[in-house]
Amino acid sequence: MSDHVSEKDKEEDERGVKDPGDITPVPGPEPTPSDELALSQEKKPKAHPVTVEDVRDTLFDDDGNAVSPFKVSATWIREKLGRGSYSTIQKKLNAIRDETNRLIEAPKIDTPAAPPDVVDTLWKTAWEAAQSIFIQRCNELSANKDQLAEKCEMLQSDIDPVMEEVTRLEGVVKERDIEIRQLKEDIHVASENAAKAAAEAAGQLQESRTQIKILTDLIEKNLKPDARK
Repeated sequence: MSDHVSEKDKEEDERGVKDPGDITPVPGPEPTPSDELALSQEKKPKAHPVTVEDVRDTLFDDDGNAVSPFKVSATWIREKLGRGSYSTIQKKLNAIRDETNRLIEAPKIDTPAAPPDVVDTLWKTAWEAAQSIFIQRCNELSANKDQLAEKCEMLQSDIDPVMEEVTRLEGVVKERDIEIRQLKEDIHVASENAAKAAAEAAGQLQESRTQIKILTDLIEKNLKPDARK
């Protein structure tokens, strides 16, 4: 049975500023890398929540062959989907596994008719004994399945926080990469501006020295006649 329950996305409020038509806008401060990062994050499209059908659609190998839901993990499905939290994917995978278990449960088997050449009483006795052994084995397997399910839930409760933290840290790393790239660009621009400023300062210094030399020569030239007198 398919699970049609989806998780609701959290909506973020977008703040808009209307420019008055008769008022000259006052220039504001230049946006910082953090402001640009926050703006880019607000414009990112929201990922759709993962559903049971999304998980079911990934249960195929590269050749298009069906893969048992008991042979894959939430990590394997997360890599194929490219989105969703590990805890959500694991819940959807568990729902598919439960559905598969219900489909493969052994149906009730009626006693077949006795063969013509075999005594009916002997055949029914043998069949009931076999059926009793079969039912007992099914009950044992069902009990083992319940025990394994409890252990899986305990393990999952320990794994979910870790995987959520891993997902969070991956997002932090991506954000830091964006900030680092922006800082590198800012440093490159600042270096070019500093080099231009240094070249201009050197030119001005050289021009000042030239003017000082001209003035010095002129003063010395004007002072020489007085010295002869």
